[in-house]
Amino acid sequence: MTLRSPVKTVTGFVELAAQGLGLINLAADDPLLQQHLKAKTLLPVLENYWWPGAEVFLYYQQVKFEQAKVRAFIDFFMSKKACW
Repeated sequence: MTLRSPVKTVTGFVELAAQGLGLINLAADDPLLQQHLKAKTLLPVLENYWWPGAEVFLYYQQVKFEQAKVRAFIDFFMSKKACW
């Protein structure tokens, strides 16, 4: 099932995840995340695959046909991950 509603804020993503509608990636010290962790409405998952110290996020517009320049940047970005 695909959500057909635009979500434009971190709070919106957090609320969807708290309702069981997906996974999110947030900074561990985010106050909203801490609230949900305390209330047990969100739980950490896949901890073995966490990227320690990562503070960089890559957001791009979801489109039917991915632009070559977007793919080139994502590939470049991911290739530099080992340097961090």
